Order: sequence, then C-alpha cells, then structure tokens
Amino acid sequence: MGDLTTLASVKEYTGITGKDALLATMISAASAAIETFCDRTFKSTSYRELYNGTGERYFYLNQSPVTVISYVSLSTTPALQIVNGSSDAYNATVNFDGTTITLTIYGGANDGDDTLTAATYTLTTLVAAINALGKDWSATVAQSGYANWSASELLKCYGISCFDTNIAYMDLPACPEEYYMLNTEIGRVEFNKVLPVGNNNIVVSYTAGYATIPKDLAQACNSLVNMMHKNISGGGGGITSEKLGDHTISYNTEAESTLYNSDELRGSLSYYMRFGT
Repeated sequence: MGDLTTLASVKEYTGITGKDALLATMISAASAAIETFCDRTFKSTSYRELYNGTGERYFYLNQSPVTVISYVSLSTTPALQIVNGSSDAYNATVNFDGTTITLTIYGGANDGDDTLTAATYTLTTLVAAINALGKDWSATVAQSGYANWSASELLKCYGISCFDTNIAYMDLPACPEEYYMLNTEIGRVEFNKVLPVGNNNIVVSYTAGYATIPKDLAQACNSLVNMMHKNISGGGGGITSEKLGDHTISYNTEAESTLYNSDELRGSLSYYMRFGT
C-alpha cells in the first residue's frame, strides 16, 4: 500500500496552501479508501501467495497487473524435518511466520524459545544452526535436492508439534510449472490441464502493480482529497473529529464514506476494480 498521488499534485489541483501536514494525512486516507474499494494494491509489490486448487483450469491472482512471475507450483513437498527429544519436556513446536523460525520447548530444563531468521540460511546451514542449539533439537534436510534452497522459501507454519516421536515437516513449493498462459492485466493464470483440488496447494511468487501510478488513478485520488477537504470546511461528510491548529484529523473508515457517496468518483474507479475471485 502506498499513496496514489503527491502533495504537489493535490495542491496544484485544489489550490489549497498552508495545510501540507493535513493534506498528507488526507492523501494517505484517500489512497487507502480507493484501494479498499478496488480490492487491490496499486504500487508495484512482490508477493508469494497460496491458492486453493478447485479443479478448474485457471485461477486469478490477488493482484494485477502482473509484471513478473517467478514460479507457479501446483503442490508442496516436505523439505525439512525437525524433532525435539527433551526427556523432561511435555511438548515442542515449530512456528514460521515467513521471516522468523521459532522453536519452542514446553517444560523441563530446556523450556523456552529459540529463534532463527530464515533469510540468513540455506536449508543445509539452517539444519546446522538448529542442531547447534543443543537442547535435544535435531533437524535434517528431507530431500537432498532442496539442500541449497533459501530457508526463506519455506512455507509458513504455526504450532506444528515436533516432540518425541512427532516429526515436524516444513514444506517448500514443489517443482515449478513450465507451461501456462498469463493474462497480465487481470492476473488470470490458465493451464492446459485441470488443477489439483486442495487447500493452499498452489504456490505463486510474483510481482504486480504499477511502478508509476496511472494519471487517471492519481486524479481520482486528487478528487477524493478535494471532497474530503470540502467536508472539513462544511462540517459534513465522514468527519468525526478535527483539530486544524496542528493539522491532525480523524476520519470514519479512512475516508470511505466520502468515496461511497460519490457516484462519479466510484464510476471513474470501476476500471481498476479487482477482476475475478
């Protein structure tokens, strides 16, 4: 998420002067309201997302326009196995939030957490780091072909038990697909085969959004800021409180009420609304 217009552009459009801090706050609120209405993020951003296989031949990415697809994988595979054998504990778990791997022992002399930053390791060096913790932690690479993959490619997991005979498996995306068709503008990915049915079994790494915000989208944001400012001056709209002395203000639902009350503005944004489900 990012601002869809600039302070200079808003000032030129509205003619408002001497309220830079207030306008900056309103630009951010207006940008957020537009992205909520369109159900998309407009600034170019990289994503790695999981999708459910539905048995169709296609699916829609959450963001568009798509500029790069790094990979599409139609399944996941166990890549790392972890277990803890502390004799005086009663449980141990693995959590990975996409950034930090947290290993937790419950009870006994080793009770507590150890954390490792995934991006600093390959699977091989991550295994070595886990084993070096001691505390009866043991890790191995489940498939040698993934030994040199970055640990940051591991899929998120939460509260997986890895105590005693319960081995925790951390997954990676399986081999990327080579053949598919992509409609970059609407983010539709289509295959010449039926996609496997499953829950979060499709993994896509991609970049989508605009490096430069389109002029009509920036203008819509300018217009919304202007409407919001008029609401302040007139005391109406979605404003719930104001303090103009130091240019602070709060809004109901981040200016969404102002946007939803303008048929013209909503119409100008219809082209940018997220396509597909």
